[in-house]
Amino acid sequence: MSPKQKKLFWIFLSVFSLCFFLIKLQSSALTKILYQQNQFNLLNIIAHSKETQSLDFYIGAAQEAFWGPLGEIISGLLFLSFAFVYLRKSSAKVFGLVVFIYFLITRFEVLFFPPYGDAIGGPFAEAIWLARHSFDYVGLYHEPGYAFGGPKVYLFSMYPGFLALLIKIIPSVKLFLFVNHLAVFMMGAAVVALSRKIFLKVFDEEISLTASILAASVPLFLSQLEAINMEMPTLLCVIISISFLADKKVMRAAAMGLVAMLVKETGGIACGTVFVVGMTLFLFDKELKFNWRILLGSSLALGFAFIKVFVKFVAKDQHVVEGLINFLAGWPSLRWSIILILYSISLLILVGLYAKGKFQAKKGWVEAFRDFLDKRYVTFVMFVCAGMWFVLFVNFYAVSPRYRLLLVPFLIFCVLFVLNEFIRSKTIIKRVLVAVIVFMLVISYGAFYTPLKTNDHVLLERSLEYRNDLNVHIRMAKEIENNYSNYLIAAPFTVAQLLALPELGYVHKALDVMIYSMRCTYGNIKNFQGLRYLDIAKTVWVGVVTEVPRPFVYPVDPQDRILKEIISGNKKITLFMGGFAVEKMLRIRAYLQDQGMLRKSYTK
Repeated sequence: MSPKQKKLFWIFLSVFSLCFFLIKLQSSALTKILYQQNQFNLLNIIAHSKETQSLDFYIGAAQEAFWGPLGEIISGLLFLSFAFVYLRKSSAKVFGLVVFIYFLITRFEVLFFPPYGDAIGGPFAEAIWLARHSFDYVGLYHEPGYAFGGPKVYLFSMYPGFLALLIKIIPSVKLFLFVNHLAVFMMGAAVVALSRKIFLKVFDEEISLTASILAASVPLFLSQLEAINMEMPTLLCVIISISFLADKKVMRAAAMGLVAMLVKETGGIACGTVFVVGMTLFLFDKELKFNWRILLGSSLALGFAFIKVFVKFVAKDQHVVEGLINFLAGWPSLRWSIILILYSISLLILVGLYAKGKFQAKKGWVEAFRDFLDKRYVTFVMFVCAGMWFVLFVNFYAVSPRYRLLLVPFLIFCVLFVLNEFIRSKTIIKRVLVAVIVFMLVISYGAFYTPLKTNDHVLLERSLEYRNDLNVHIRMAKEIENNYSNYLIAAPFTVAQLLALPELGYVHKALDVMIYSMRCTYGNIKNFQGLRYLDIAKTVWVGVVTEVPRPFVYPVDPQDRILKEIISGNKKITLFMGGFAVEKMLRIRAYLQDQGMLRKSYTK
């Protein structure tokens, strides 16, 4: 690039960076100006609304449908352009550092976000209990599991203990959140850098660079990059393990596989991959055949995985007891999924290439496999790891969106392998990847998915659309703390916890909280037993939009008195007094329990 071209390039970066920060910092103000000028036709087009709505709706909806994706497209393409010019030959460390800085610059507002969704009732509930009870793991073992309102969620994971340690040594909640988000940004950058490092073993520089940036552009990756949860650290440990395995360092790969499982059991895909690949090397590799270290590393990985699963069954872990892990329990949710279709097609093509090579060389199956392994070893490793994800999760009853994060870099590799085999032009492959990156950035706020009107945090974690839901929870907590702190606050599961546990960062001090629709045994949270036990005039209820079959109205009954509706886009939380629909639901639950249709432990 000539000096003149460099100057033009930096002018281009500067102009569009300015546009990005204008969108990032002033998008709400721009939406407000349109609202004040009664530009409802334009606002309805931007927000995909058919009728005039409130300002809070337009601010949230416009961010989700227009401003947010536009900002992601600009920042993503700017980084891609910068990477093409300056990072094609960079080392993994330099590339990872630049990606981390990119995350910091483009997501600085995330650094003080509180935890969201399942993280609240999962690793954070357990971490806060441990911090408050001096890391009493024996006591935690005897506590109820989360399904029964207890803090025991990931007893066999070291991640809640890590969070508890940070809670103890960092007195400031804001600083605690800042440190955690920085750590997740670092982990995300390391995942992207290691993905590129592995891709480079098979593909050229530009394709590897583009593919790794594609991994960082997937909506699910972006949402989990902003979450303080277990998926990103688990993925990091898994990809470190696979990186070692790609270099045939089986013992190190096995060790990192063990660490991945200690973070979360889903990290077992690394242990499974190490075992399958290690045994393949032990039996077929030309240099490592019958090497006892390979056998030892493979056996350790498999043995540890079996021991941990066995302990979960012996200890009657709730994921097992509640039937969340059963043979082929996840097949109905996976069989028509795009991820399974893409992997199946890629795998069939890989097997076809092996068979083609075998017949062309006129060799036996074993000898042909040795040649295949020698030529496509890294490809074999990546396909096995992706396959292990399906082997594991086909047995999970509920395959939540965030669980799919572990598959992202490996599935990208599998599909890219097929493209690389059938499209000889590297320029075309690169253009295809860039087009997919743009598409991913366009749908970064969930445009590709069916819109969710409910406050279903499990599904909202699939993309950055979760932000509107997080926003209404933050504003709700502030409203209650400022105006209703002297009332008893009745709230559903995660909302009750975020109002009762100041360590989460939503409130400055614990409020007097009562939980409904679920029970809770920690955090001084009361359990709803019926309206006759309450002073209705001193109780404020929090209602979130849920999927309840009509004509039953829940949780806000027509007889209830609405105090305030907090809205961001199509997400809404209602503060009200009364609780009549919640009372009706309690009676319905009691009836179902008496009929044996609902487990009593869930609500009593």
